[in-house]
Amino acid sequence: MTAQSGLALDHVVLADPDLERACQEFADLTGLVPAPGGPHAGLGTQNALASLGDDLYLELIVPDPATASDQNLGGAFASLDGLSLFSWALRTQDLPGLAGQLTHEGLAPSPIIETRRDQPDGSCLIWDLMGLPGLGGAWPFFIDWRECVHPGRSNPSVGELLHFEASLPTQDVEKLPFVPAANVTFAAGPPALSLSIETKIGTIDWSADAPRGLFG
Repeated sequence: MTAQSGLALDHVVLADPDLERACQEFADLTGLVPAPGGPHAGLGTQNALASLGDDLYLELIVPDPATASDQNLGGAFASLDGLSLFSWALRTQDLPGLAGQLTHEGLAPSPIIETRRDQPDGSCLIWDLMGLPGLGGAWPFFIDWRECVHPGRSNPSVGELLHFEASLPTQDVEKLPFVPAANVTFAAGPPALSLSIETKIGTIDWSADAPRGLFG
């Protein structure tokens, strides 16, 4: 099956149990304090953001103390030890079409989920997500920003992407309907992610073996 055209790396997710600690660690590493994002309705999480370009960014995601619990995503970060590479998203404008392609290849995408986040200025972002539950964070989730201004265009720049690689436990990586995708190197192997960015104070690398991911 032909891969969906126009897919691109949208953002990479770093997770931590505590927002203040995450932002301080990120600032120590990169020289930039990430911009506050806000709470995600119904997920028990909140975030901070740093741009890697017009349509690319880093997301620091942490529990929202007001709503996090064992019953939502916010409760998944309590065991993390420091800022960790956790998940990643591919951008598309056709989630239903991609869902059909994934299903055809024997994968089981989640329903498309409308997601909201209240911003510090009082406005609300609304977008759509779809994941691959049970496969872990080395596999992507997928996002359609609808009419939103992309966070890569509205948050402070931390630098530029040098390299992002996703290692997936399949011998047929090139046959997956989201391969190829802009700004992503795919490999066949044990599930893992690696990220390298260039900041004003130097090159920063993160890596993770079998990351949990937003969809588990």
